[in-house]
Amino acid sequence: MTDATANDSGEPVGRLRSLLNASPAVVYCARPHVGFERTFVSDNVERLIGFTAKEVLDRPGFWAERIHADDRRGCLAALAEAIERGHAVCEYRIRQRNGRYVWIRDEALLSRDGHGLPLEMTGSLIDISRENTPSCICEPAKPGTGRLSRIRPIWCVVSFRTGR
Repeated sequence: MTDATANDSGEPVGRLRSLLNASPAVVYCARPHVGFERTFVSDNVERLIGFTAKEVLDRPGFWAERIHADDRRGCLAALAEAIERGHAVCEYRIRQRNGRYVWIRDEALLSRDGHGLPLEMTGSLIDISRENTPSCICEPAKPGTGRLSRIRPIWCVVSFRTGR
């Protein structure tokens, strides 16, 4: 767990660190007004993309730069909508250290301060690559025709649920 406020003063911190690292979901926090820069990311991000939490946090623009070019605009638009709506869900491809892309589902909630102003985005990232393999994206219309009957588009959904 990479966070400047973490300390080693007790078992609960160690237990939380173990839970986060064992989880299939990467947990993160981001600034809602500064390009959604990550301010915290759980250490298990390394399993997902091959970069350490420190590498993700130390370089401004790191996350947005790694989103596949075809997915970037829709994903960033969905996250921007979260500032208005309080919640966003996005599926996109992100480039791993080895150059390959992995499909992830990014779900984020917006926290607000006492005056209702955006404070922080808290989210989770889950690998959904198995759900988005080419066999799931394209289906043949008729055997042997080579035509597609359906192409599932890349999508982003913004939920209008707010916790207020």
